[in-house]
Amino acid sequence: MESKGLNAGTPINGLPMELLAEIFLYVKASGRPPIYNARWRDVLRVCRHWFVVGTGTPRLWSQILVGRSLDDLHNSLARSQGIPVDVCLLPYGIAHGLPLTCVVPIIAPHVHRLQCIRLDTI
Repeated sequence: MESKGLNAGTPINGLPMELLAEIFLYVKASGRPPIYNARWRDVLRVCRHWFVVGTGTPRLWSQILVGRSLDDLHNSLARSQGIPVDVCLLPYGIAHGLPLTCVVPIIAPHVHRLQCIRLDTI
């Protein structure tokens, strides 16, 4: 994808998309265990080009943390594009109005690619 706009001329946007995706994977893996590291998503807000690269990199979406909203679950399942996924259900989400019965029908069509599903604490 060719960058347009204010960030088009920055050197990092001249990198191949695959290399930029690898950098994003490195950012995600740094710090806390990757499944709990939602801060890596800040890179998606830098510019449109980075958003497109990040959302189009399935490995970035293969570890899914389900908290108080099902939005991340829906987005991550779609963006992971059929690769194997790990799903972690946080008890505070279930305890605060997100019933497990809402999660199961969303995950069910993807059960063939679940590597791990667990109920966890942070």
